[in-house]
Amino acid sequence: MSAVILPPFPGESIYSLKEGDRTLHIYGLILDPGHPARTTEDIARNLLSCENLRALLRATFSLGGTYLLIWESPEGNYVVPDSGALRPCFYYHCNNQTHLGSSAKGLFKSLPQKEKPPLEDTDFFTSAFAKKGLFVMGRTPWQGLRQLLPNHYLDLKTGSTHRYFPMEKHQSRSPKSVLPEVTKVLRGQIVAAANRYSLALPLTAGWDSRVLLAVSRSVLDHYSGTYTMRHPYMSDRHEDVRIPPDLARTAGISHQFFENTGEANPADEQLLAAEVDAPNPRNPAMHTNVYNTHLADQLIISGIASETAKRYYGEEKNLHPERLAILTGYGDHPFVVEALTEWLENAQPVSDLGYDILDFFHWEFNVGSSVAREVSQINLSRARVFPPFNQKQLINTLLQVPSKYRDMYDHSVYREIIKASWPELLRHRVNPNRKTDIIRLMKRLGIYTTYTNLKRRLLKQN
Repeated sequence: MSAVILPPFPGESIYSLKEGDRTLHIYGLILDPGHPARTTEDIARNLLSCENLRALLRATFSLGGTYLLIWESPEGNYVVPDSGALRPCFYYHCNNQTHLGSSAKGLFKSLPQKEKPPLEDTDFFTSAFAKKGLFVMGRTPWQGLRQLLPNHYLDLKTGSTHRYFPMEKHQSRSPKSVLPEVTKVLRGQIVAAANRYSLALPLTAGWDSRVLLAVSRSVLDHYSGTYTMRHPYMSDRHEDVRIPPDLARTAGISHQFFENTGEANPADEQLLAAEVDAPNPRNPAMHTNVYNTHLADQLIISGIASETAKRYYGEEKNLHPERLAILTGYGDHPFVVEALTEWLENAQPVSDLGYDILDFFHWEFNVGSSVAREVSQINLSRARVFPPFNQKQLINTLLQVPSKYRDMYDHSVYREIIKASWPELLRHRVNPNRKTDIIRLMKRLGIYTTYTNLKRRLLKQN
């Protein structure tokens, strides 16, 4: 019998419901933007009514949140993550049992001594990984102990994972054609969250928070206010100091700065070190100075998962594992190349269905590792974070728009959403800094990809 016990994070909610011969366990926060009034119980009952695993997987496409589902049925026992796998799950199969954990090191520690797996490539994990701290396509320091990736489910009987998304052929759409759907989902996410929590909206000079502010125009009363976290390196001229107060005044909503001094309470450092693999060293200070003080018991409406549908890379042809390895930031280390060779083979259905493999590379590497780590760290504080962009139906809609309209530096889709929802917010420049302006110019001139390729080659030689 497969093990289905998953230790929760401190303070994490778990909801379990049994109906007939089926049981569903929900870890974390789950919402239904199409039906904002639905409770966790309502959602659980709807999921339990699914006749098989495929129907269950499809039913999750319309759900938001940072959650993990464990579904037990006569068909089998399975683990299904949220869209970006932002509620992490680690697994290890040994002696006909699948063991689960919320972190790699926590799972390894919990295993019986005789079942602990040997180390993977020690050179990689003591050098490159120690600096960056991101697992490559689920590979952890221990052989066979893996992280569940976005777009995959885990079969607890066999300990094997299976890609389940995309299910259908890619369709190309224009930026304007997706606006009604994207706006409706984002607004539904916010209303559903407001039905359960007091909301706070962080503002920066960037695209993500501005989109969320724009689609919130009719529901601003759901927020306690807006805020900007001010870090020690931010001068009075920094764009994230200058722009947010102007945005808030335009929107007619309160705004305040929360100072992050950079100094952390030892208890916050110890908590993150115990619960998170390779925690960001800057996060304990954020807990001490902001999350546990100014934002306690509030739900932060964050644009953090918006990265899933942004284009971070130029146009790439004839992708191969070595090239992807360089894009990870780790260089072409043999361990990374091996992990990406396996991933590319697994991702063949993505290309076969007409999707851009680079979008899924970013989704399953950067979002599934870096963004998931960030979300876990915030959720270990007295505040909680909710990313409205983290919904598969929404992400799929955005990925139907050609990548040139989803550029991270000049996101045409986001611009159109703001223009349609609250055009006055575009009076204030988005990310007005010299580096961004230069990159935008290089992209318009068509030389940015050549520049970045040359830069990577030079860095590799050094």
